[in-house]
Amino acid sequence: MFGFIPDDSKVPASNYRMGFYDMNLGIDFKYSQYNNNSNPTLKNNMAGGVSERLQSSFLGHLKKDKKFLIGDLLSAELAQGMISSNYSNAHSSLWLSYRFQFGVGMIYRFNAINDFGLNIMLLEFARDDVSPNISGSNILLRYRRSKCILETGLAARRGRVFGWITAIPENNPMQLMTNFRYLINEKKNVGIRAEWFPNKLTEGTEYFNNITSIRFFYGIYF
Repeated sequence: MFGFIPDDSKVPASNYRMGFYDMNLGIDFKYSQYNNNSNPTLKNNMAGGVSERLQSSFLGHLKKDKKFLIGDLLSAELAQGMISSNYSNAHSSLWLSYRFQFGVGMIYRFNAINDFGLNIMLLEFARDDVSPNISGSNILLRYRRSKCILETGLAARRGRVFGWITAIPENNPMQLMTNFRYLINEKKNVGIRAEWFPNKLTEGTEYFNNITSIRFFYGIYF
């Protein structure tokens, strides 16, 4: 299903489109610096492994050929690997991580070369045992130029539905997100996702700095 299909230069530009559907395999790396009240020395939390991601849209699929699309978004992501973490929730070297999201997405197709999009994830629940659990929301701006798709946005680790809006006037730091995809052909893509929380995050008596997540992926996209 994920077999490599080389780029076909004969495929017309209009066949490369921004979409909502995503199914891929990835290689993940997560990192944070950690300390607590009992030990102020900064220690490193690290985890790495493989992951699987599925995102679908019922409404978006029904009207996939329209110039303007709006649809529901539902995604699930699971990761397995090894972990070395001083965080109190990590109990062994086996790493199991999850992320579930629900929201709405919009796409406007200007022409065969350019698409603009906006994803608003109203609910996001995630756990990685390298940083505190996420129960928040995010917003992602998207742009396609020919075969390349760039996505960037902000995430509130706390504050569901529109937590990223309420965080701005309250001057709460937010997590930065950037995704880049290259469309190999009409349905296959490769890419990288990077997330970074640049400030200190406090969870009770535990403190986290420089929370970083990087994921390389390959799979089906349309």
